[in-house]
Amino acid sequence: MKSLITIFAFLGVVGIGLAAHAEETVGEKAAVVGKDVKRAVKKGANRVEEGLCGKLTGDSKVSCLAKEMKNRAVETKDTVVDKATEVKNNVDSDKK
Repeated sequence: MKSLITIFAFLGVVGIGLAAHAEETVGEKAAVVGKDVKRAVKKGANRVEEGLCGKLTGDSKVSCLAKEMKNRAVETKDTVVDKATEVKNNVDSDKK
């Protein structure tokens, strides 16, 4: 249920972003790229950790699945926050 709510929130933010498209400043574009890179690195690290979970640490399968779900939730939250910031920046650019 929680993931379903998160997905709908994300889709809402993306929809608003498409409706409120505007030019971003160079600084805002750099921040977006930086955040995208940071999210990609975190995602890659999570996948490596999940791949090794249980093999090296001896964790149970349930524990590994719980970590995986937590990682996905954090990744989704980070994406939604970043996209909301992008939308805010686009709307702010329209007002100038």
